[in-house]
Amino acid sequence: MTYLEQINKIDGYLLFEEIEELVRLAKEAKDCIVEIGSYKGKSTIALAYGSQMGEGVPIYAIDPHDSYIDIGGGTFKPSDSIEFLRNIINYNCACFINIINLPSNIVAKVWYKIIDLLFIDGDHTYNVVKNDFENWRQHVKNDGCIVMHDSNWPGPARVIEEAEEWNVIKKVGTLSILRKKSKECYYADNQM
Repeated sequence: MTYLEQINKIDGYLLFEEIEELVRLAKEAKDCIVEIGSYKGKSTIALAYGSQMGEGVPIYAIDPHDSYIDIGGGTFKPSDSIEFLRNIINYNCACFINIINLPSNIVAKVWYKIIDLLFIDGDHTYNVVKNDFENWRQHVKNDGCIVMHDSNWPGPARVIEEAEEWNVIKKVGTLSILRKKSKECYYADNQM
């Protein structure tokens, strides 16, 4: 069984091709990776695996692991953090992952690092996704990217639609990968 097949066995909501894409994107990172929403670590481990194959940049996994039921009916609880920790230890990637057990909006207020890859996969309601996008996009470097999971859901889809300075450059499964528009491209789009 390949490493990617092993990651795919972790409880979570990523498709196999989405795992492959996160690995590929993490492999290209030069500064740091931020993940909003970690659940049991499936995406976190994929990002760490890609980082190890690339520059070995740190992953900052932001998830308060509070109790809530998402708009799709998924149930999340504090005990998920136990499986999260167990998984990152069992997959030998704990040394690449910095766990931040706080809400993302609080962390964003004190964030100071340049981000290559921002993976947004927390609460999928419009207001929360919008806040995550607005609070974190300024930290993504010009040639970095923002990846939205479940981008076909109403909240993420609306945020992507409203993100005028960003282009969707690729879709893989329910992932949408966004990069900043160049000024030339942005102005040309607005004059149409």
